[in-house]
Amino acid sequence: MVPNQSKTRQCTLLLEALKEHGALTTIDIREGLGVMHVAGRVMDLRNTGHAITTKMGWHPDSAGKLRRQALYILEVAA
Repeated sequence: MVPNQSKTRQCTLLLEALKEHGALTTIDIREGLGVMHVAGRVMDLRNTGHAITTKMGWHPDSAGKLRRQALYILEVAA
């Protein structure tokens, strides 16, 4: 995790990670990228034209405990 990142840098990191992995959970993004306001950064990316779908579900956290959280999926153009 990289502390003290700008909003623009967080969006860049998030977009790069979504392109690499296709989908990430809220906890993946918070713990892996250091983005605390995940929904806000996703909204920023959507506002710049990126198609990101949100699906709610039960996903494990880093301790293996199931938590209800968002799964963000980057939609790719066909």
